[in-house]
Amino acid sequence: MATTTVPAQRAYSVTPNAVFGACVTVLGQMRADIRHADAEQGEIIAQVGQGWLARISELRFQLRPAGDSTTQLLAYFRPVRWGGDARLLTHILQMLDTRLPRT
Repeated sequence: MATTTVPAQRAYSVTPNAVFGACVTVLGQMRADIRHADAEQGEIIAQVGQGWLARISELRFQLRPAGDSTTQLLAYFRPVRWGGDARLLTHILQMLDTRLPRT
């Protein structure tokens, strides 16, 4: 299956590096396997889910500067195995919202 075509969007009142760090922290707390992380390009790709029978989901984050100290986050979900778990994206975004000030 393809990545969701309509990304979840958020805008935060901090620099892209701060959002990048918060994303890596939240993914670490979720015990995600970070497959690709590029702070300069503002891109993170991670897989969440472990074990033979686990639902595995791929999450992709793209960060874009949107003015002075404002960052736009685009988050995509893609099921990898057993349909994935689309609730992960909502949960991770809620965790980011508690850590970062939104615009």
